Amino acid sequence: MPRPREFEPEEVVAKAMDLFWRKGYQATSVQDLVDETGVNRASLYATFGDKHGLFLRSLAHYARSVVPLRAGILQQPGASVPQIREYFTAVANDFSGLGRDRGCLMVNSAIELAVHDPEVSESVTDHLARLEAAFAGALRRAHERGEIPKSSNVPALARFLMSTAQGLMVVGKANPDPDLLKDIVDSALRAVG
Repeated sequence: MPRPREFEPEEVVAKAMDLFWRKGYQATSVQDLVDETGVNRASLYATFGDKHGLFLRSLAHYARSVVPLRAGILQQPGASVPQIREYFTAVANDFSGLGRDRGCLMVNSAIELAVHDPEVSESVTDHLARLEAAFAGALRRAHERGEIPKSSNVPALARFLMSTAQGLMVVGKANPDPDLLKDIVDSALRAVG
């Protein structure tokens, strides 16, 4: 008779996500995961398959639990230009607080792994598509309200804002100078109209 599992898998995933977010995939060893989660190596392998399987679950957890904290601003009922501004300001401000050096797990994973790992690439691509859709929704509402020029190409502008947001996270991680980040935010918002 198998012993009952003595840990909650989603709690392990949350702890692993935090570790991967702080250290990156390559720099995180299985022993680091054992130490961080308190779950022995055999149980980690039995539950998640391997480090990569746990990492993919961590990315999915990040997409469900962390991304909505920031991108949810864009998906509020009636979100438009003020929420786009709020989103970019919040992202820039993230780099002035505790944990600023972590950046975004999706962006970090894109840079570290996506080019060589099709499953990570798919997770990152899905994330970018959801963010672009959130921007597009806010921009469509802004367009309908006359907050942006009628000539605005909403799909292209949504892709631009998604790309700028990702670039802002890369720059913020490398150089969290508030004036630099503010310049990027202001330029992105000027492009909105």
